[in-house]
Amino acid sequence: MLTSFPSSRTKQHLLKDQNSCIIILIGICCFLGCLLLYFGSQELYKFKTLIIRHCQVKTFDVKHERQSYFPRWNITIIYKNETIDDFLRESVGTRSERWAWTTARKYKINETYLCYHSRNETSIIQWGWQWNQPIELKAYAFLLFAVIFFIIAIVLLIWRQYFKTKLNNTQQQRQLSTLLANEEQQLVSSLQESSRSTYNKSIKRQSKF
Repeated sequence: MLTSFPSSRTKQHLLKDQNSCIIILIGICCFLGCLLLYFGSQELYKFKTLIIRHCQVKTFDVKHERQSYFPRWNITIIYKNETIDDFLRESVGTRSERWAWTTARKYKINETYLCYHSRNETSIIQWGWQWNQPIELKAYAFLLFAVIFFIIAIVLLIWRQYFKTKLNNTQQQRQLSTLLANEEQQLVSSLQESSRSTYNKSIKRQSKF
């Protein structure tokens, strides 16, 4: 019975390690799910609330901010015979100045391109002019993967509960085994003491005769 203790402790440590790994995986899945949910919701909202205009490029340059390079275009927005001067800047910068200039030169001076903007200044998500149209399919793809990660997190939570229950059962079994071993040892000691006492008494009786 004593030889079962090391294997029981090893099993307990393995269950604890598995429980720790599951907690880490749950955290990662929840983080990725929230991140994808944010980007998906943002992309879907932009798709539902965008306005489309024609933007004519006047000049372009590259701005250096926070160790990144951002292509920037001075544009004229054309809509119903009205023109408004504004600027358009990439929201995501690059570490390469050369790549930023290459991106800036994709849009030729005096050429007109479709551009997109949030519908009004009271929109929940504010975003400036951009060349790329928000894509509904991209938004739903983000949301789908977010749901998948949340489902994985829920499954892992169920597994964690299973391992937690198994760990508690293992601890209870170990405590019960320890208790039984102690009782057995006490019983053996008691029997030995009783046997020794009986033996001594018999010796004393024989010596009297």
